[in-house]
Amino acid sequence: MNSILEKFQKFLFLIYPAVLILDPKLANNFMVFVLLVLVLGNIYINKKIVFTFYEKFMLAFVVAILISIVFKNTTTSSGIVMIKRHLRWLILPTLLGQLKIKKEDIKCMFLSTFFGILGYTYRIIDEMINLKNPELSWLEFFKSSLPWNYRYLSEYSIPQSALILGVTSIVLYYVICINDEKKYKLFLLLELLLSGVVLLSVQSRGMTLTLFILVIFLGVIRKEKIIRIVSSLIIVFSIIGGIYFSNSHYVQRYENLGKDSSSLARVEVYKEAFRLFEKNKLNGIGLDGFVKLQDTRDYKYNEKYRHPHNMALKLLAETGVIGFISYYLFVGSILINLWKRYKKNKYFLIGLLTLLTLVLYENIETMFITVIALPYVFFIIGISLNQIYREKKGEII
Repeated sequence: MNSILEKFQKFLFLIYPAVLILDPKLANNFMVFVLLVLVLGNIYINKKIVFTFYEKFMLAFVVAILISIVFKNTTTSSGIVMIKRHLRWLILPTLLGQLKIKKEDIKCMFLSTFFGILGYTYRIIDEMINLKNPELSWLEFFKSSLPWNYRYLSEYSIPQSALILGVTSIVLYYVICINDEKKYKLFLLLELLLSGVVLLSVQSRGMTLTLFILVIFLGVIRKEKIIRIVSSLIIVFSIIGGIYFSNSHYVQRYENLGKDSSSLARVEVYKEAFRLFEKNKLNGIGLDGFVKLQDTRDYKYNEKYRHPHNMALKLLAETGVIGFISYYLFVGSILINLWKRYKKNKYFLIGLLTLLTLVLYENIETMFITVIALPYVFFIIGISLNQIYREKKGEII
């Protein structure tokens, strides 16, 4: 039975990331089913289920969410539907904690991510060309200024692909710097390049800023010269590129920061979220209640925003002080545990970088609402926390 479970586990790690990027609905149904089968098999063999600090803080957060929904009659059942949907990714670290994740599984995950991003890149570039000029060849398209002067497919590419690819970039950037296998380094470098192409094409200011912060952070905390050199080069080349492409739409998005309609609208969104919080300070208006209770008389143009675009304000408005504190205790507990251990094992650092990416970015895009990016993020976090669960089982790592 052990050998069967090991094969299924490799299958999961080889398929899940790619399917998640290319077909999120399939990933969140069939692949979660496969994971549950693996978990039940491992529990049957080991005769126990293991919990850590993670479940305690997660449970406190879920209870806070339920309080915000149950004790407010101003929302419909959408809040309940939302928390049920997100429980799937919230419990991913718990489920993965019951498995014995090996290096081979991690390599399968990176391989799967590569093909997922490759397929995603092909799809997004093909749609770009068909949208602008179907007669252009791929080579002609890239030689033109089209990819960098327009914000393609922004309707559904932001923020899901930005976060998925941003997290991948950070993870692979670290792995490339410390991995000894030359073939593996080359393979990961190509994946990083693909991630960068798609990330640039969606032109997410929040994700770009987040990546800059994480790159600088990584260069500061790591002692390896290669990492500091690469961090410095990324910053330098980005500045040079920004100056060279100063007339591009991408750079203009930064120049117009605070002046364009999007920036001005977000200020109004923030004000509205804070207004709702002041009226419901303890337990908020209920999860997912923002769009229903906003004052449309003062909101008009900005009513297209379905959430506050800031995680802290979303939590304060929708779950009150109770939900706000419980969420940041939940996230903070993971960060603290990973920070304490990141020097011991590279996967702890990968998890730390991944969660920091989420925390930084979600205060610009409120990532809690997405259904595509977060399963991938918590899948990586679950892998990084796996060693803690194995230590709980008494295994010698």
